[in-house]
Amino acid sequence: MRQLKLSLLVIIGALAVVAALAFPMFHAWKARQEVRAACEKRVSEAYAKAQQAIEINANAFAEFIASRKSGANQFSENVTSWYGEWIAVKAHLPFTDKESHGQYIAEQFDQNIFTKSELGDTMKRSIEGAIKDMEGIENDLAVQLRQEILGRELNPSEQSNAKEDFEREITNAINDMRRGSERDVVVSTGKLVTSELASQVARLVVGRLAGPTAVLTLGAGDSWWTFGASELIGVAVYYIWNWIDDPREHIEKEVSKSLDQIGIEGRNAIQLELNQFLEQRAGLWRKAVDEAVKAPARNKL
Repeated sequence: MRQLKLSLLVIIGALAVVAALAFPMFHAWKARQEVRAACEKRVSEAYAKAQQAIEINANAFAEFIASRKSGANQFSENVTSWYGEWIAVKAHLPFTDKESHGQYIAEQFDQNIFTKSELGDTMKRSIEGAIKDMEGIENDLAVQLRQEILGRELNPSEQSNAKEDFEREITNAINDMRRGSERDVVVSTGKLVTSELASQVARLVVGRLAGPTAVLTLGAGDSWWTFGASELIGVAVYYIWNWIDDPREHIEKEVSKSLDQIGIEGRNAIQLELNQFLEQRAGLWRKAVDEAVKAPARNKL
């Protein structure tokens, strides 16, 4: 009987030791899961905010196009005027410039609807505006994640460090993706370089609207914004050319319809390309969170 009691005491003591060791481990595991859940919620909130920013900036492009529909009336009057008709006839006469009528149509489009510079600047503002908004959202996310992991508010110096560390973690995640099978990464570093990324996105947008051939001829740097806009205006003028011999009222109606098409398709293309980038970026946010939660002692975020 005494031996049985001793055995029970030994077992109870062993269980107590195991419980004493396991409880802190379980507590740490539970705390880590709570931190992960809080961080994932922050990422989801940032993703939703970025989506909204993209939609607002993409809509700004469509709103600009719609605001210029009022010029369709004057455009149609000019191209069907006596002078406009003369330019059309003149282009078919011997020893004359065969492109003169097309040039006249393009000039009237510039004067009454919008120029390639205006369209290029609008597209640039729309895309760069969305990227800058995303950059601000990402910086806020970096601070929020660090606070969730530490369980306290950060001072201004710590907030700056959190942003730099988060950028570094994203760069590491990008490098891991490049070393693996996921080589199609839009950016090469954790830092969002607005002008560089905007150029990449806009080239894809122009490709969607004007066709892949246009993208192959786009130049580098800021000059391509104007060139890309020229391609889009070329698409609009091409639409107009199909019914340029119609009555003035019909031309005005078709110009408005073409502008609606460019505005809607442009907005949708901007939104689609930026959302694809955001999806990839959010994946990098989650990778950085996973690394930080797995090794909180290193305080990676």
